[in-house]
Amino acid sequence: MDQGWAALRDALPTPCRYFLAGNCQRGVRCQFSHDQPAGDHATTPRARNGGPRPPCIYFPRGVCKKGDACQYSHDTNAEVPKIPCKHFAKGSCFAGDNCRWFHDLEMVEIQHTSPRQVPQSEGHGMKRDDSLSEDFTRPISGGVVQYGDGATVEKISLDADYSTVRLINLPAGSTKQSVLDMLRRLDINMSLDYIRVYSIKLIAELRSTDPDFAKTVSSKILPNRRGDVQVAHFATTLTKPTFGAAGRHSTTKKVHVSWYRPTRTVWLKFDNESLAKVAKACFDSGEYKFRERVVKAKLSTTQPRRDRAVWTVELTSLPADTTETLVRAIFKPDQQPKYVMLSSVSYTASDQDACAAVQSMLSEVGDLAWFEDTSGSGGTRLKALACFKREDDARRAFEELNNLEAPFSSHVKLVLDLAHSIKLKFFKRIYDVVEPELQELKTKWEKEKHLNFYDYSADRLFKGLKIEGQKSEDVVAAAEEVEALVSGIVAMDGKTALWNPALGSGSGLLQKVQDIEQSARVIILCDKMKARIRVIGPSARQDIAIQLLTEAIKEEKSAYFSIDLTTEQYEWARQGGFRAITAKLGRNVAKLDLLSDPKRIVILGSQLQYMTARFLLLEMQEVHSTAGKDDCSICWAEAEDPVRTACDHLYCSDCFEGLVHSAASTLGRIECKGDGDTCHKLVSLVDLSKHLTSSGFEKVLSQSFRSYISARPLEYRHCSTTDCPQIFRTATSGAHHCTECLKTTCKTCGESHDGMSCDQKNEHSSEEQLQLRKLKWELGIKDCPKCKTSIEKTDGCNHMTCGGCGAHVCWVCLKFFSTSGRCYSHLTEAHGGFGL
Repeated sequence: MDQGWAALRDALPTPCRYFLAGNCQRGVRCQFSHDQPAGDHATTPRARNGGPRPPCIYFPRGVCKKGDACQYSHDTNAEVPKIPCKHFAKGSCFAGDNCRWFHDLEMVEIQHTSPRQVPQSEGHGMKRDDSLSEDFTRPISGGVVQYGDGATVEKISLDADYSTVRLINLPAGSTKQSVLDMLRRLDINMSLDYIRVYSIKLIAELRSTDPDFAKTVSSKILPNRRGDVQVAHFATTLTKPTFGAAGRHSTTKKVHVSWYRPTRTVWLKFDNESLAKVAKACFDSGEYKFRERVVKAKLSTTQPRRDRAVWTVELTSLPADTTETLVRAIFKPDQQPKYVMLSSVSYTASDQDACAAVQSMLSEVGDLAWFEDTSGSGGTRLKALACFKREDDARRAFEELNNLEAPFSSHVKLVLDLAHSIKLKFFKRIYDVVEPELQELKTKWEKEKHLNFYDYSADRLFKGLKIEGQKSEDVVAAAEEVEALVSGIVAMDGKTALWNPALGSGSGLLQKVQDIEQSARVIILCDKMKARIRVIGPSARQDIAIQLLTEAIKEEKSAYFSIDLTTEQYEWARQGGFRAITAKLGRNVAKLDLLSDPKRIVILGSQLQYMTARFLLLEMQEVHSTAGKDDCSICWAEAEDPVRTACDHLYCSDCFEGLVHSAASTLGRIECKGDGDTCHKLVSLVDLSKHLTSSGFEKVLSQSFRSYISARPLEYRHCSTTDCPQIFRTATSGAHHCTECLKTTCKTCGESHDGMSCDQKNEHSSEEQLQLRKLKWELGIKDCPKCKTSIEKTDGCNHMTCGGCGAHVCWVCLKFFSTSGRCYSHLTEAHGGFGL
C-alpha cells in the first residue's frame, strides 16, 4: 500500500499543502509530494498561522519522532530558543539531556546560593501543605472579595465588571508578550486585567475592565482563512468553586496523576490442549501469580501448524523486566509451555523521565508549588502528586489533561483526580474532650470513603484538622460530622435556651459553670452574642451537665445594671477609676463595655453594688493607677487566656472575640482598643485568623462584608429576589441579570420591572405606595434618605442613626451626615436645637 502511494506521488507530484503549512501528519504515507518546488517558486514551509516556523527543540538532539510531519523547523543552522528549565534551576529536573528546556548553569548557581526550602510537615502524615500563603480572598455569589487588615473590604470584583475573550488557534510558541504585541499591531490598547496563554492548546484568555473590550477585539480580528487566529466569547467567572461552608477553609490545589508502568505481553505456546487449559485455570484462580500479583490470562483458539495444533495462553500487563526465565519459574516442571514469547515493552521511558514529562506537562497549565513522585515500589501504576499555586489551574489541569495521551507514549493515558481538602480549627481543650469520638469518625471515613485526616497543633490554644479526599461531597460530609461533634448541643430548659445575663461577665455564676464543667468532664461555652450555652462532650455527660446548669441558673440572684459614661467619666475610668470600682466591688461584678455607644459600665450584682458604682462615678476621686502591662485592653483587668496583637496589646480571649464580632458587624473594620482606646491600629488578618476558630474567622469576614455593603446603598444593591445572595453595582441605566435566581433587576431603582421604565413602574404602583406611606406616617416611620431602610422614632432627640447603612439622619428634614457631630450641628443651625 505504501509503495503504491509512493509510485502515484512520483507520477503525479502534486505538492502537499499541509506539508507546506508545516502540519502534515502522514509523513511518508502521504499521497502528495513533500518535495520543495525548484527555482523562483521554491517556498519555505510555513507555520499554520502563516509566519516562519520556529525551530524544533528536539531535532538538534536527534529525538524528534515526527520527521517531515513536524510543524517546527528542522533547519540545522537555526538557533533553538534557550528557555530556562525552572526545575533544573531548583535541582529537581529528572529529564536530564532529554529535557525540552535549557539547563542554565548560571541560574543554578543563583538559585543554590541559599539552601532549598522544603515545606515542613504540618502534622502526622502531612508531607506538604497545599494552602501556601493565604491571600484572604473569599468568594461571593457572582464575584470575589479581597480583605485587608482589620477585616476591611479592600476590593469587590464582580463578574459583570469584566469583558473577556478567548483567542483560538494562536501561532506555535506564543507567549503573553507576543499576544500583547499582536493586539498593539491591531491598535487595541485597552488595559488588561488578566492574560493567560495555554501553550498546549494554543489558546489565550484575556480579560479587561473595559466593557467594550470583547466587542473591539471581535471587530478587529477577522479570520480570512483556515488556520487564522479566531475569537470566541466566554462568560467571566471570578468565583472559585466552593464546597465548604462559610466556617471552613476549603482548597482544591492538589492533583493526583497516575499512569500505567511499561508492560509486556507474554504468549505461552502449548502443544497440549489440556496443559494450556490447566495453565489458564491456574492463572484465573490465582494459583499462578507473577511476583505475588494475579495475572489476566486468555486462551486463544487452536491454530494448525503443519501437522500439529498449538494452543496459546496470552498474559497481559506484565512488568517491563519480565523474562522467559521468570515466566517459566511460575510453572511446575511437568506443566511447562513449549515456547515463551515476549513482546516489546509498551514504552521505553524510565520512571524518572516519565515523571519529569508529566511535571513539565502540568507546568504548562499553571505554576506548580511542588511536585513529587508518590509511586513507591511495586504496583502496576506510577503515581505523582502535584500542588498548584492557584486553584483554577488545578481544576483546568484536570479538565484538559485527564485521559489525555502521556507525553512519553501515545499508548498510555494519564488519569487525573482532584484532591479536595477542608481545614478546621477549634480549641485544643475541645479536641481533648471529644478525641475518642473523633477517632471513631476518622476510622469510619478512612475505611468507607478513603479520606485522609491530618491533625496538627495550630498553637498553644488551638488544634487543627485537615480532611482530604477525591470526592468533594465525602469531604464535606465528614467535615459536617466533625463540626457537629465539636459544636456540642445547646442547653435547653424545655423549649427555651438556658441563659442568664450574669454569664456575660466573670460573675459568681460563671464560676459555678466552670465547676460544673470540671465535675461533668465536658466543655461549656457561653455565647454572649446569641445568649445561649453550648455543652460539648459525650452525650451521657452532656445530660448531667445540662441538669446541673439548670439548677445553678435558677438559683442565681444577681441583677443586670448598666451605667452610660460621659466623656469625663470615661476618661476618669481610663486613668484608673475603673480599677478603683473593681477593687471595691470585685472583678466579677463590674465590667467595662468599650464597644457600646456611649461606652458604659455593666454591673452584675445587687442593687447596693450598682448604687456604689454610681456613687464612685459621681465622686470621681483622684486616681493615679493605670492599666498594667498584663491587663486586658477591653475590661482593664488581668487578661484571661491572653491574646496579644501585633501592636503588642493584650486582651482576654473572650473580650477579643467580642471586640472583633461587634466591630465587624457595625463598623466593617476592627481597630485595636489598646492604650485606653487610643491605638486605633487595624488588627491584622494574621492575628484574627490566629486567635479565632476557623468558623469564627469566616464569620467575622462575612459580618464585615455585610456591613460594607449596607453602608454603601448608592453603590451596591442586592438582587430583588428575597434571600438571593447576589449583589450588583448600581448604574444610571441597564439591568442586572442574576445568575443565581435568573431574575432581572433594574440597576437604577433596584426593582424588577422588566419591559417597563422606572417611571412607568412608579405610576403602576402609585396607589400601593400611597397607602404604604400613609401607614408609615401613622406609625411614625420614615425611610432612611440614603438606603431606604425604614426607621421608627419612639423617643429621644431628632438625631437618628440608620440601622441599615449607619447614616446619621436629621428626623426633621431627613438630611443625612457621615458623623453624629455634623448632624447635631445641623440640628442647631437649621432647626434651633436637638428637639428634646
